[in-house]
Amino acid sequence: FARLLNLDLADNQAIDSRNLLDTFIGKSDTGLTFMLEEARRTLAIRNNNWKYISGKKKELYELGNDPGEQKNLVKENPEKAALLEQKLQEMKQAKGGIRMLDL
Repeated sequence: FARLLNLDLADNQAIDSRNLLDTFIGKSDTGLTFMLEEARRTLAIRNNNWKYISGKKKELYELGNDPGEQKNLVKENPEKAALLEQKLQEMKQAKGGIRMLDL
């Protein structure tokens, strides 16, 4: 909401945020393609129906068929897990946070 209030953010502020003002006010139908989640000091990334959890135990779920996150698909889909791990690392290391990335 910084853009709505015409606030400029420093590189270290709101690093997990993106400007979605045009989407909120109906000027664009583009939303988030990636979403970060954090719980108990563990990060997860969601992309469409996929959720990858980068903790001590790597986890990958296809939420369309498994909304309860019961079947870990890391072994069956190592390429998808690697892609989401890479994207998660890019987000974590981006100067200025994810709002500086083209997602």
